[in-house]
Amino acid sequence: MARIQRIGLGVPLVVVLDRTRIGIGRRFRALLRRNGYDVTRYPAPGSLWETLSRLFERERVELVVDVGAHRGEYGVFLRDHGYRGAIHSFEPVPESAIAAAQRAAADGHWLVERRAVGAAPGSLELHVAHASNLSSFRAPTQAGRTRFGAEADERTVVDVEVVRLADVIDAAGGPAFLKSDTQGYDLEVVRGAEGVAGRFVGIQVELDIEALYVGSPSLDDGLAELAALGFAPAGFWPVARGPRGELLQLDAVFVRR
Repeated sequence: MARIQRIGLGVPLVVVLDRTRIGIGRRFRALLRRNGYDVTRYPAPGSLWETLSRLFERERVELVVDVGAHRGEYGVFLRDHGYRGAIHSFEPVPESAIAAAQRAAADGHWLVERRAVGAAPGSLELHVAHASNLSSFRAPTQAGRTRFGAEADERTVVDVEVVRLADVIDAAGGPAFLKSDTQGYDLEVVRGAEGVAGRFVGIQVELDIEALYVGSPSLDDGLAELAALGFAPAGFWPVARGPRGELLQLDAVFVRR
């Protein structure tokens, strides 16, 4: 007699048919995979969120600083996965900042600022691309133009205010996590955290295997600079690949040693 076993959060789905549980489970999973799906534990082993959730729980993270928020996708990612602490987002592209602020409007613990973050305060020209998530202070390299095509072409240029994290984040607060996604400017963001870096228990940045923006930090650059600040790599996840599947850019998460 067939029955479906009840499941709780984080427990794999098991289809039971008397003594053939394993066989049915394998056939059911094969059927799902043929249709582009799978059943796994949550968080998925080896996923970005598994790494972050363990870090957030272990260190009791109270604040996520989200630099390069675009339209608020990272904040939504955090909320969808159960993070309920404070989020402080920075996004300099005007229309993207408006979209992020609209997403955050009903969330009393999510602040969005229309400013950029860097190593020194001031004003810089931001090259706004046709695909707004590719906007950068840096010009794309030939490899970047090949990878992104016309989407990375400059649509307009805007003057944006740049602040240092050390000037806008309270050093006396609880444990925090820094995420930066600024198309080649991430180490500048980290450099601007001098004075409050001790508050961050983890940092997420984008690093290039092959430079996609002029002057963007390489994997070696990121490993060396963050090691000097006392951080060790905790995981890497592909962001961009070339036509043959070669890795061009990755997300890297570092944790304090």
